[in-house]
Amino acid sequence: MGIINILTTDVSNKIAAGEVVERPASVIKELVENSIDAGAKNITVEIKNGGITYMRVADDGVGMSKEDASIAFLRHATSKIKNPSDLDAIYTLGFRGEALSSVAAVAHIDCFTKRREDETGTYLHIEDAAITDTSAAGVPNGTTITVQRLFYNTPARMKFLKKDATEAGYISSLMERFVLAHPNISFKFINNGKEVLFSAGDNNLLNAIYVVYGKDYARSMINVDYDMPPFKVTGYVGKADVARPNRNMQHFFVNTRSVKSAMLIKAAEEAYKNQLMGGKFPVLILNISLNPSVIDINVHPTKMEVKFANERQAYEAVYFAVKNALFSTAPYIEKTQNTKSYILNDIPNTAVKPVQQKMSEPVLHAEPKVPAPDKLVSGEPVSDKSADKADDDFVYPKNNTQPSHHVLDGLSGHSAPYLLKHNDNNLLKYLPDTPAEPTEKDSEATGSTDMSAAFSTHILFWSLKAQSP
Repeated sequence: MGIINILTTDVSNKIAAGEVVERPASVIKELVENSIDAGAKNITVEIKNGGITYMRVADDGVGMSKEDASIAFLRHATSKIKNPSDLDAIYTLGFRGEALSSVAAVAHIDCFTKRREDETGTYLHIEDAAITDTSAAGVPNGTTITVQRLFYNTPARMKFLKKDATEAGYISSLMERFVLAHPNISFKFINNGKEVLFSAGDNNLLNAIYVVYGKDYARSMINVDYDMPPFKVTGYVGKADVARPNRNMQHFFVNTRSVKSAMLIKAAEEAYKNQLMGGKFPVLILNISLNPSVIDINVHPTKMEVKFANERQAYEAVYFAVKNALFSTAPYIEKTQNTKSYILNDIPNTAVKPVQQKMSEPVLHAEPKVPAPDKLVSGEPVSDKSADKADDDFVYPKNNTQPSHHVLDGLSGHSAPYLLKHNDNNLLKYLPDTPAEPTEKDSEATGSTDMSAAFSTHILFWSLKAQSP
């Protein structure tokens, strides 16, 4: 007698369930994906006790006829593909025909479904992958499936489940990914009778981000829209101020299918190089759209991984998409003409414009009221008291030790400021007999980058001295 056995349907279904159904979140994933493929616009997910005892997924999709519902729970029964060539053009989330049969092998299922053109719907009850009851039912359009007593016939698998709160957390994270991947669908998640998550389904990804992560993150997102055929990358990336200590807020979707890819993560994080502190990771919600013929999604039992025909091109598409988005909002530095000031385009320009000095004639900083000659003291430094006694006729510097350019532009700070003497014909300057020689220190004090301004002042000194009596 040979040792090779052909497995029974019951055994093969349980083996398949071991690959597809790992925990309650796996069941929710398969059922919600079927609802999305059915064209649903509103999907409700309800669980109790972490989904171990009760799960319900209801949608308003196209529904099923009585004949389709009867064979939907058989293994390898699917409406997604028919011919081998269809594997090169998979636009749906499911296609293998294993999900419903795998769930039915390890749980009790109740199915209510109705098409819009039918007057009545259909009810099915399945146990151990077999239909035990079927009847007509008055139900709304769409499909509702309830799953109870998960892993009731596989106690070993039951022991590996975690606490109810932990399993519920896995389902909550899964629903968040669905909301981000399909902003055009309204999702509602109910846990133990309490609504935890609700999205409007208004096809606005930023609103979906607001629902999942809150307003602070939604306000700090940068839009991504980049074309590099055959890739089109869309979505949002977070600014540096909302970087996270882990990668829990990094989501990648390929044709709206949530995937895990170290290559895509590397490409996106490389675009953030030198913009984030060590140990910080960016927030990413990116969808990569491309022809399904250049990818292979049938490389993982749960379809969480994808293989690109040209991974280098996929890397570059994500890298440049993120890089361009970051640079689209980054401040740029522009050097202005004939000045040494730099202006940031997103910072208000409060800098004082540089004064264009005319070295040929001194320019007063203030418009003085010229005092009477008898109130002037020739050749003497100004003091605070003498300035006060001048009846505010002239604005003098408060500190008489300041360089003379506080009174006259063009005069370097080599001597104390002196008063101006006025008569009917001219304005004479009382200056010291000999000016101090300009030095590099004086040049630095006046803000000059070379000695030319200091020497120009030196020459101006003698021209003014020659005009004095």
